[in-house]
Amino acid sequence: MTTIDTSLPFLPSPDTSTAWRDHALCKGQDTIMFYDQRYYHSVRKMCAECPSRSQCLDFAVRNDIRFGLWGGLTHKERVAH
Repeated sequence: MTTIDTSLPFLPSPDTSTAWRDHALCKGQDTIMFYDQRYYHSVRKMCAECPSRSQCLDFAVRNDIRFGLWGGLTHKERVAH
């Protein structure tokens, strides 16, 4: 019989705190807007005025999200940021 040592700490999981989303201007918007380049201009404008922009951007960077606009930036822009 194998036993598991439960006294060892668990590895940290990716940041999953999403309380900032409650105050995001995009709350309730169709998510396709953030993945379809036809909407990027209007999404970037919304993100620029959003009170949760920095938390959104931080969430995407910490969790290595590679697709879509987060905090008004694409993955390529987030990496350069």
